[in-house]
Amino acid sequence: MTMTAIEDHRLRVLLLEDHRIVRESLASALEANGVQITGAYGDAPSFLASARRGEADVALVDILLEGPSGDGLSVLQALPGVAPSLRAVVLSASHDPAVVERAYQLGACAYLHKLDADCAAIVATLRAASRGERVADGRAFEDALHRPPTRGDAADPLGVLTDRERDVLACVASGADNLKIAAILAITERTVRAHVSSLYRKLGHENRAELAIFARDLGVKPRTQ
Repeated sequence: MTMTAIEDHRLRVLLLEDHRIVRESLASALEANGVQITGAYGDAPSFLASARRGEADVALVDILLEGPSGDGLSVLQALPGVAPSLRAVVLSASHDPAVVERAYQLGACAYLHKLDADCAAIVATLRAASRGERVADGRAFEDALHRPPTRGDAADPLGVLTDRERDVLACVASGADNLKIAAILAITERTVRAHVSSLYRKLGHENRAELAIFARDLGVKPRTQ
């Protein structure tokens, strides 16, 4: 391949961002910086359907998605089965170390904060990811990547939880989904997702059913209102 051909190659990026104005602005900015946007979606099912077609090199994924279609962590978990060669970069407003850690555990090449990253940094990170590099945005993310999970001790497995995490766990034990938990606790659905991700990490479970059974076995009283 000639140098001209290499320079002419445009990085192909698939975008998942649920806020339309952010999605459209981000896509335009990336296109203006030499990136080809192969698709820009606001919901997980449409994004994964596009990923399956294999038309992108890197996925740029928002973690906290509104609505019932799933969250960014679920998307990261699904990607290897849908598009094994597609590398993922997270661009999120969440600063929760548990979310950062989980994103890296699920294969993200990088985790960028929306409030900190400019377009040049995003493009550079996307290109690094396309080369198979893993990028940590600062020492906090390196620590999150290598820090072992925190678990409760045998006498009090729930001792590592905050009061709000205990509230969320009680709702999960009742079978409530994230939207219902948000209504019960008067918090946003995004906040609920962050707490659930933290519960997975702290308690050592990877799906909601296991978490609910674990909570009930420990005598956590289901909360429905």
